[in-house]
Formats: sequence, structure tokens, C-alpha cells
Amino acid sequence: MTRMCSAFRETFGRSTLVLKKERFTLSCHALRRSRKLDGRLPRCRITPDLLPDCRRFLGEIHYTLDGSEPVVTSPRYAGPLRLPIGSNVRAATFMDALQMSLSRSTRFVANQPRKMTGAELTLCSQGIGLALEMDTVNTPRPIVAVDLYEPCWKWNEIDFARGIRATIKVGTVPFNYQLGADAAEVSLGLSKPSTAELEVRVDRCDGLPEVVLSLVGAEPTELSALEFALPPLLGRHDLCLRFSRPTADPLWVISEVTLRD
Repeated sequence: MTRMCSAFRETFGRSTLVLKKERFTLSCHALRRSRKLDGRLPRCRITPDLLPDCRRFLGEIHYTLDGSEPVVTSPRYAGPLRLPIGSNVRAATFMDALQMSLSRSTRFVANQPRKMTGAELTLCSQGIGLALEMDTVNTPRPIVAVDLYEPCWKWNEIDFARGIRATIKVGTVPFNYQLGADAAEVSLGLSKPSTAELEVRVDRCDGLPEVVLSLVGAEPTELSALEFALPPLLGRHDLCLRFSRPTADPLWVISEVTLRD
């Protein structure tokens, strides 16, 4: 997971701990257990202010701020934390006083790029959401999340105080899904272009885009990097990334987004 973001993952027993940063972000995942959790992987995400959203999390997060190994008596994450630049956070998950994951650490430094993979971005809609392996020659092949009806993603609550410069890695997966009558629900985008485009909007996913990035020349079997910049804005804003294309196949998807101030 990543929002200024390096992500670290380690699974031990039934818990997975992910440490990431935007202004810091820790995330923890309770693992899926057969179909008892409706086939979904529940997520405990600590956002820029370390905001938990943990409905089925197994255990607790304990952390240190000096890089030392956390123990069960270390501070327990219970709410938002604001940490100074240079903090070295190390955290692990515990359950019943037993450590359930290896610890993971990250140091928060100034001007570090924020990153999110295509699987970490928020889908704009909840039509048919799937986790797919991208059809690229790059190895390992990236795993992305996409709604078959609407190839659109959001990165929420970005600090625009100094503007942003973004690099987006995109590619394709074959659209070989037999949807029957539901095929009419597949959106080709708002602009109906003659060639595929990626539209960038701020705080909304409709209306005129701030930036339109052409995919002419992008090789469907390879990852392509697109770049754009947006000016400073007061406060935090959502970034919406949405493909428009002339046909449903191929399905364009996002592998990774990197933001720099």
C-alpha cells in the first residue's frame, strides 16, 4: 500500500501487516477465510492521519517510533497519529499477547514520492470489480483492481498545497467477458474518443477533465508511463483517473500512480 508510499508486507499466521506512508500510513489486513467473509479481503487502513477502517481485523497493531522492535507493551494503535518528518515507525500485529506478524518499518522523509498500485486505488464504482493480472510482457505481471463496467479509479484526499506531478503506468487486459444483456452497462467513457485516452479530474469524475492523456502509441502488451502536472490548490482533494475508449476491448487499466510535489 502506498500513499507517499513504500509498501511492506509479511504474512504470519492469520494476519498481514502493511506499513506505508503518505504522511504515514499503516495498513493491516485480516486474511480471507474460505467464503465466510463473502469472498472479500477485509482491510484495516491507516490513512494520512492513520485512520482505521477495520471491521474484521484479527488482533491489534503495536508500534515504536524509534525503529526498535515493537512488543505487546509498546503503544497500541488506537487513533490518528501525526508524526514529524524523520520518524522511523516499526509496527507488528499482535493477538492474545502473541506476535502474529513480522515487524515492518518505514521512515518518513521529506519530498518522498507517494505511490499507489492499481490494486490500492479506490474504484469509482461497484459494478463488477475484479482483481486481474495485466496482460504485459513485464515480469512479474502487475495485479490490478478494475470495475468491468467503469475503468475509473480515485486517489482520495491528496494534499495539493504545492501542486502535484504525476506518473501513471498503464496497460491492458483482454476484455473477453460474456456479459449478455449487461454488456450495455459497460461505459466507454464520457468523451467517446476515436482513440483511447486517460482523463484526469479533481474532486469529481464527470464534467470537463483537467488533463487528457492520449494513449496513441502506447503498446498494449507493455506498461506505458504517462505524465502530467496540476497546479497548487488549497486543502486536500480527490484525484479521479478515468479511461475513455472507442471499444471495450482491450480494457485499459492502471498499474501504478506516483505523485511528486
